[in-house]
Amino acid sequence: MSELIQNKQFRQDKLKELIKRLHDGATVEDVQEEFNKLTTGVTATEIAEMEQALVNEGMPITDIQRLCDVHAAVFKGSIEDIHKEDAAPNKMSAGHPVLTIKAENIAIQAWLNNQVSAKLKNYIANGSEKNKEALLEAIKELLTISKHYSRKENLIFPIMEKYDITAPPQVMWGVDDEIRDKIKAVIERLEGPPVAPFQIEGPVNEMTEQVTEMIFKEEEIMIPMILDKFSHEDWVQIEASSAEIGFTLIDPPKRWQPEVDDEPEVDDEPEVDDEPKADDEPDVGDEPEVDDEPEVDDEPEVDDEPEIDDEPDVDDEPDVDDEPEVEHKRRSSRVSADTPAKAVPPAKATPPVNAPPDVVKVDSQTQIKFDAGSLTSEEVNAILNTVPLDMTFVGADDKVRYFTQGKERVFDRPPTIIGRQVRLCHPPKSVQIVEQIVADLRSGKKDNEDFWIKMGEVFAYIRYFAVRNKKGEYLGTLEVTQDIKNITELEGEKRLRK
Repeated sequence: MSELIQNKQFRQDKLKELIKRLHDGATVEDVQEEFNKLTTGVTATEIAEMEQALVNEGMPITDIQRLCDVHAAVFKGSIEDIHKEDAAPNKMSAGHPVLTIKAENIAIQAWLNNQVSAKLKNYIANGSEKNKEALLEAIKELLTISKHYSRKENLIFPIMEKYDITAPPQVMWGVDDEIRDKIKAVIERLEGPPVAPFQIEGPVNEMTEQVTEMIFKEEEIMIPMILDKFSHEDWVQIEASSAEIGFTLIDPPKRWQPEVDDEPEVDDEPEVDDEPKADDEPDVGDEPEVDDEPEVDDEPEVDDEPEIDDEPDVDDEPDVDDEPEVEHKRRSSRVSADTPAKAVPPAKATPPVNAPPDVVKVDSQTQIKFDAGSLTSEEVNAILNTVPLDMTFVGADDKVRYFTQGKERVFDRPPTIIGRQVRLCHPPKSVQIVEQIVADLRSGKKDNEDFWIKMGEVFAYIRYFAVRNKKGEYLGTLEVTQDIKNITELEGEKRLRK
């Protein structure tokens, strides 16, 4: 065992050394031969451990992010062969999140090949306005890849963090944002002043290559890693929140209906299988001391064991049936993520992975006293979800505690973010800004901070407020976001009276 640990540590150190050499300017060719000697048995988990080790040693996420495509290209051959079968979960039933990710990746790659690259080729051959518009439309459609990345960032990454996998998600999120920015940059160039085909060829090819590399990272690094770590309940939670964010270039998949093979935790429930039954007591009659032992009659029978009858079954989880189902109402597209599956009850949603257990046990009609009046918890929840604001509260421990679920949603807020460190809820390029805002609000240097951003048709007004009690003690930060586009367009006045 010690030899295995030493070999793994040696390989880990050598992998880190190669990445640092790339960081210092070495080319892929410079390290390829040495890397090939280390690749026997290399796993996605070791790649994650390597990135985590670099972060722990002080290398900034942004530096590792710049190397991401380079070291993925170096690792590609060795990892791809190892995980070809692992990353193709044939036993999974239709609607499983992994099958959805893989279906989207097939659709994305097909779109790059059959639409983007083909339209670019036509535009280079004939730089007509018609060919330019065709290329522009193909790239605009590719921008819907943000839904694919958002599900990964808001549903999968929080659960990876639960298993102490924090560096790889941050690195991948940073590259996701680079891809988004490159797609938007190409769109802006095509929509702007006339541009010669040869001037757009480079940016389009660079964008296409980076999207393709991300497909590889998801298929051959991320998916094997999370299949090894995530529980059945984790996958149920991811599936339950997926439709709200949406899908990229595929029809919305059917709701996941787990088969027996998809639910290992239920079959392995030790309390059910290992509990002794009355019929399984063969030795009672054979024990010579039984008739003379006065305590035997007073011993509770197996059928009367309170622990057996009171042991909660999987189906008796109190919060599962109360979790609202998310309707799949996204637009239709070109590819289906479904494969045949036998009919069983649909998957049920579970509470957020990081949620504090049993924090509130209050009847919906219990009155909660406020400074002015009182309300039931049901009324409070309904009021907060009716206010046309997207609000999120981060506690004094810098963990997300609550968010509203009204119709006026500006940003994705799935249940998986509850309990998540606020710094991990943002891409690497924003983390330092967010941490500074929270620090200023906590210290009292500021009471609020405001930002406003135009995002397509949305004009987002984002405000951060320090929340304090009557003694002035810091309780947390409240983020309030609103689409103010309609407000900025108001003119004149509208009164209650005629």
